[in-house]
Amino acid sequence: MASEDFYIVDGTLVKYKGYDERVVIPKGVKTIGRQAFSFRGTLTEVVLSEGVEVICDQAFESCTALKRVVLPDGISMIGKSAFSGCRSLDDVVIPEGVEFLSAKTFAGCASLSRISLPSTLYDIGEYAFHKCFSLEEMDIGDNVTEIGEDAFSYCRSLKRLSLGKGIVRIKWNSFAYCESLEKVAFSVDLREIVYSAFDSCPNLSDIYYSGDQEDWKLVSIAPTKNGALLKAKIHFNYDKPITNSGRALLASEKTKAPAAEQISFDIPAAVEKPSINTVLNESVARESIDTDSSPAPAAAPVPQRQTRATVKSSSSPAVSEEQRKGFYSDFISKLPSDVAEAQKARAADMSADKFEALSEALFLVPEKEAFEFGCMCLFMKKYNKAFRAFLSAAGKGNLPSQYYVGCCFLWGIDTTKKIVDASRWLKKCKDDVVYGKSARAALAQLDEEFEKPENAGLKIKRGNK
Repeated sequence: MASEDFYIVDGTLVKYKGYDERVVIPKGVKTIGRQAFSFRGTLTEVVLSEGVEVICDQAFESCTALKRVVLPDGISMIGKSAFSGCRSLDDVVIPEGVEFLSAKTFAGCASLSRISLPSTLYDIGEYAFHKCFSLEEMDIGDNVTEIGEDAFSYCRSLKRLSLGKGIVRIKWNSFAYCESLEKVAFSVDLREIVYSAFDSCPNLSDIYYSGDQEDWKLVSIAPTKNGALLKAKIHFNYDKPITNSGRALLASEKTKAPAAEQISFDIPAAVEKPSINTVLNESVARESIDTDSSPAPAAAPVPQRQTRATVKSSSSPAVSEEQRKGFYSDFISKLPSDVAEAQKARAADMSADKFEALSEALFLVPEKEAFEFGCMCLFMKKYNKAFRAFLSAAGKGNLPSQYYVGCCFLWGIDTTKKIVDASRWLKKCKDDVVYGKSARAALAQLDEEFEKPENAGLKIKRGNK
């Protein structure tokens, strides 16, 4: 392994040009660049030295022989598809400090049997562990608030799953086709399980729920493609672990990385998503997603807890229709005039069938077009669908949507007021040229919220970034 094998610019390892099986990242490298090790089929082990902070998108794409990777403390970001397709990778410890796993981070890691998540993690992106065929159990901590669509789909060896208090809503296909799944633990804070969240999980037999029967009645469960979940036996007031608690020790068991070692990753081809026009032209309806001919029922309104309200999910004061319309009108006024006119025209021309087809297939469209659909919903005065569209786009990286969703959580517009989530979304766009000033102003307003006595327990979840 020669120094000329590494092309490094200002602390960023732009490209690795060598063919060694074991690679040690040189000292001084802070960032592993986009596709820096992609398609290195000879790479079996990589050790990242202390000081590496960022692993960019597709950094280890298609490193199919990679078996071992050592991630040092100090890493703050792991990009999209960073480890996707590393079919030989079998055990990973993600260090403390990592706050989110991007889309397809470990997708296609067929041999991955053990994964240790940090307590700092709050977001698991869509397809993050898609087709991790060897993963047998998953323990998701209380700080995780978002699990993306298809995040664990086709994890066909997954038997036990524990979801922490932060998970309020389980999204489409999050755990679909987990054929071996037998036991699932839910927190009393769970509020909604959407259609197809547990599709094709024929062995799901036991639910371990931390609340009582009255609490369970507050959980909205879509019946479409959740049949096994609805038939499972429910164990109420259950607070014992159902997964191997020993996995929590992995972080302390981890061997410190040598001063200059690193491991590579293997990533499959990216999944292409159809454009909004493709979805509309093909009139994508629920039947194209499910084999059921009956459409999925609309999500039932989530009742607010009265007897056991928590600070995290505290109910906000009622928002009047005038306030809601004013909020959305203000948002529309910030759109460029040509964009606003185009969305208004599309809204006027769209048939009801096509509108419903698209609103049910938001997971298929890219973030920019999900954002455009949200704008369209505003002009059609369908505020709840607008929020869903923006939430989908925000999760895929759309800055305007991230700002919008953060404000919605701040004020409780079409959602429960949650200041931790508001802070998280607004931080994503605080440095943006267009939306940064407004986001920073909203964050300043959140400082006052966090200082209130009833929110004292939320400061630690807010983070320092």
